[in-house]
Amino acid sequence: NDTGRVVELLRKYAQYENTEVFADFQLHSFTNISLDEPWSFYEELNPVSVHYEGGISLLGFAFGQGRNELSADQTGSVSRETPIWMALKWDSEPDLAVDFSISLRLHSEDGEVVLQQDATLWNPLHQPSSLWDPDEDIDTLVQFTVPRNITSGDYELRLVVYNAETLVPTVEIGVWEPEVVLANISIQDGE
Repeated sequence: NDTGRVVELLRKYAQYENTEVFADFQLHSFTNISLDEPWSFYEELNPVSVHYEGGISLLGFAFGQGRNELSADQTGSVSRETPIWMALKWDSEPDLAVDFSISLRLHSEDGEVVLQQDATLWNPLHQPSSLWDPDEDIDTLVQFTVPRNITSGDYELRLVVYNAETLVPTVEIGVWEPEVVLANISIQDGE
C-alpha cells in the first residue's frame, strides 16, 4: 500500500511525464519503462555505524534523484522541485518499545535549517519500529523535495532520530549528539 515506493521506483526506471492531482488520488504518468534489470532503490549503501540510545542503529543509507544515485563521499548536485529519495537501513534491539521517527534537515553553510522533512520509520509491511523483528535489517524510504525558494549553494544533509510519541531526540551512543551529517548537497542556479 506504499504508493510512494512505486512512484520512486518508476522515476528510476521509466521516463516521468506528469502528475494529475485529484481530490482523493494522484495519477502519475510514465513512459519507456525499463524491464532490462532488477528494480531496486539503491545500487550500493553508504555504510555507516550509528548506534542510538534507545535500541536502534543506522547501518547505511543511499540517496538520489530519479535514476541518479548520489555518493556520500562527494558533494551531490540536486535539482529543485524534483523528489529526492533516501533509503535507510536499520537494525533494532529485541523488545524495542519505542516507535521512532526521523527528521532530515538541510543546513546552510552558516548552520541555519532551510528545509526539514520528518517521517515515521515504517518497515515495508508498514509497521512502526516497536514491531520490527530484531533479527532482520529494515529498509525504510523517505522522500523530500528542495523547493524553489532555497537559494543556490552548498548544504549539509543531517539526520535526527526521535521518539515519535514524546518528540524527544535520541542521541548517538558515545557521541551524545542528536544530529548526524549524512551528506553534502549542492544546489546550483538553473536547476
